[in-house]
Amino acid sequence: MKTGIFFDGYHCQKFWNETDNDKKSSKDKQYNKIDFAAVIIKIKKQIQKEENKKLNIIYKAWFQGICASHIDNIKVMKADTKSLQKIVWKYHNERTRYIQLIRHGVESIFLEHAYDETGKYKEKGIDGALTVNCINNVNNLDLECVIICTNDSDHEPLLHNLSKRGVYTVVVSFNPPEIVANRLKRQCDFQFEFR
Repeated sequence: MKTGIFFDGYHCQKFWNETDNDKKSSKDKQYNKIDFAAVIIKIKKQIQKEENKKLNIIYKAWFQGICASHIDNIKVMKADTKSLQKIVWKYHNERTRYIQLIRHGVESIFLEHAYDETGKYKEKGIDGALTVNCINNVNNLDLECVIICTNDSDHEPLLHNLSKRGVYTVVVSFNPPEIVANRLKRQCDFQFEFR
């Protein structure tokens, strides 16, 4: 089956947050320890084992919101030494993750966060970008299977649309099963937690 895999970056944070519970410093959370190729192979093997589907992954994409540089400049100007170190490690790790995505042939799609009047940001537009990209690739590449890595119920309409088109849909979560939206579970053909 010609397959596309789509990562909702915000909902895949288990990749780099596993040290959070140990309260280690931010420098211990190095994104370069992530082997995206191994993650994708593991997902593929799990689907093949459980669902007896032979997958040929021909498209991979990562979607994530990022902070605008002018907001981070304000943070840098106001930062004490410890806060500045965290900001530096954040940029180091973001750049390292981006390089890893490139190395593993994963298209990286980043959108600027939206800001409210107080300067707080929210990730906006990522779900829409993932949906448009997914539908375009189903049409252009004749994808027969779509794997979406997320816990976000906002992707339910996309899954519904794909099912109507006869596309086999898989939802992979990176959080415990109770956190995965039931709406996603009901709408996809197969769902499992990545471990």
